[in-house]
Amino acid sequence: MKKHTHKQFSTAALLLLAAALCLVMAAITWVGLTIPDRAAASFGPASPALNNFQLYSYAFRLEFQKEKLLSPVITEQRELKVTVKEGDSIQVIADTIDQSGLLADRDLFIDYLVYSGLDTRIQAGNHTLTSQMNAVEIAQELIDPTPDEVIFGLLAGWRVEEIAALIPASGLNFSSEDFLERVQNPSGLVDTDFWGSPLTLEGLLASGEFTVGRDTSLENFLLQLENRQMLNFTPDLIARLAEQGLTPYEGLILASIVEREAVVDEEKPMIASVFLNRLAIGMRLDSDPTVQYAAGYNAIQATWWSNPISWEQLQIDSPYNTYIYSGLPPGPICTPSLKAIEAVAFPDESPYYYFRAACDGSGKHLFAVTYEEHLLNDCP
Repeated sequence: MKKHTHKQFSTAALLLLAAALCLVMAAITWVGLTIPDRAAASFGPASPALNNFQLYSYAFRLEFQKEKLLSPVITEQRELKVTVKEGDSIQVIADTIDQSGLLADRDLFIDYLVYSGLDTRIQAGNHTLTSQMNAVEIAQELIDPTPDEVIFGLLAGWRVEEIAALIPASGLNFSSEDFLERVQNPSGLVDTDFWGSPLTLEGLLASGEFTVGRDTSLENFLLQLENRQMLNFTPDLIARLAEQGLTPYEGLILASIVEREAVVDEEKPMIASVFLNRLAIGMRLDSDPTVQYAAGYNAIQATWWSNPISWEQLQIDSPYNTYIYSGLPPGPICTPSLKAIEAVAFPDESPYYYFRAACDGSGKHLFAVTYEEHLLNDCP
């Protein structure tokens, strides 16, 4: 009888254990199936870009560590200005915020950005964060499309029409059309004592990144960029330009041509020397970028810089066409970099009057003294 009772007890125990395991498995299954719903209740809907595995993975991590995301880390009052540049990764942005002590878990913050899809909606500009914000509120601030300040980036080598194309997405409160109209009619904006009397602001707007108030006026925006360009012209640089026989504005014109001709920065002083050698003997500059500028927008190629240049374009009767007209064109053809400006002021000393692109695809050039040598540098 005892053996029989023991056997009954063992069977009952096994049944209870199996039932308990079933309950545990059911609970685990219920928790697993409801995790996305629970995460959505805590953090909002998940990004539709996530697959099922990613959805459950991110939802699980967020839900079981949600206190780190929903509670501020610092109790004392603190403010942080975070600058987000165009193209910054979420890792770089998270690192900056984490270093300030505002995040309990940097990787969990990134998980939330990806889960919610906010990683693709972060706005460039200056954002103000406070210690009262939790990680979710910080993320919401980063996607605010109207920060007080925006970062405007202007690349060297662009002409004003290319700059204007950036304005609609910049967050600034003036239009591309207003920008172009004022650039082409710069009366009252130009420091004539310094630049002379340029017809437009082409080339006078410095390249680089600028922090600009969202509500800044068009006039102040243009003055800020022009003043920055003037600062590039130090007394020493102006003196060296004078030694080349150039005023600051003439130096800017030639620097804009060097900017478009050069592919690698280290060649800019040599290319500048070629053009200065040509100017010294009254030889035409024969620069392709000046023809590209005169030709304007190429609708077929969808670019302002036609390549290759056609025979018909070489015949364009424009003072910017340096294949037809000697000397410098009447104004810059783009915004030159500081390196291009310095190359004109501090050129290499060379005997060269010709150059052409090397045939190895490196972007470098082959230089020649005579036209015959120049022809020998042609690609086979």
